[in-house]
Amino acid sequence: MEAPKRFIFFILAFCSIFGIIFTYNSTVSSLIIFSNSISDKDHEERAIFADISSENYSEKEMTYRKLTIDNSGQKRYWWSKDLLCSQYSVNFGKNIVASWLLSYPRSGNTWTRYLIESASGFFTGSIYHSKNSKRAGYLGEDDPISRNRTIVIKTHTAESLKGSNRATLLIMRNPARSLISYWNYKNNRNSFSRWFLSAPNSSYKTKAFHKFVEKELEIWRSTYIYPLKNAKRLHVIFYEMLRENPVREIRGILRFLQLRPDEDRLLCLLRHLEGVAKGQQRQIQPYTWEEKNAFDRTIEEINVILSSRGFPPTPDYRIYGLI
Repeated sequence: MEAPKRFIFFILAFCSIFGIIFTYNSTVSSLIIFSNSISDKDHEERAIFADISSENYSEKEMTYRKLTIDNSGQKRYWWSKDLLCSQYSVNFGKNIVASWLLSYPRSGNTWTRYLIESASGFFTGSIYHSKNSKRAGYLGEDDPISRNRTIVIKTHTAESLKGSNRATLLIMRNPARSLISYWNYKNNRNSFSRWFLSAPNSSYKTKAFHKFVEKELEIWRSTYIYPLKNAKRLHVIFYEMLRENPVREIRGILRFLQLRPDEDRLLCLLRHLEGVAKGQQRQIQPYTWEEKNAFDRTIEEINVILSSRGFPPTPDYRIYGLI
């Protein structure tokens, strides 16, 4: 009986070893195939990448900054669970001259911060010191601006720019959508999930909502008029374009920040575009004809100034609804 037992043991052992080898080979093959597919996709992306910065330098003319990592500070690994991308960390820097990251609320500022951190490897800061943002992973949120350790600084007010020589990244979104998103946000502000929650549809029929629209559209306007007229070094980011092709737009941002793009990081970013705190796109039409006309007049005014600075006009917001 011993011989048959040894034979059965031998067969089982052989099958186990063969299975391990087969699994290993399959895994390696899958990684190679997957890597090649990413490479092909990246080549397709590169063919259409364009920069809409006000400074249209060619790659040969670019002078990149050499930033130093502050190794005494914390690190963040946005993609720690991804085998191919887990090595990429986000760090604090030393003696960084940060740019402003200005937008009206609910225009993609926090998501843009994620894209910048992921692509550059440096934390972004903020004037707001939000505990929720830091809890979500933005470790530069409450880092004092005077320490010069972050690559951009979030703000929702043009007042931050007055008296400052910092360059400015300006995120602009369809005001009709920004206002709806901000209304939802304000009506759920006590919830950590307020980025994703919606206000009741009935709230859009109230006097409070229409007063909110009148007031906030003027704030939206003033948020952009000042930097468009006064910022000496400016880069405009259209939120709708950022959503349609994030990697193309982040290339333009890196160029404006004078940071050399890391192609491997960008490939990983292409796999993890969502990030955190990217709000939902709500489908609702709450505006009166008078409000729609006010949106049109405001956008027309913005486009005149954009043209005077050499920037393209805002996207046709009618494509995206509401106006």
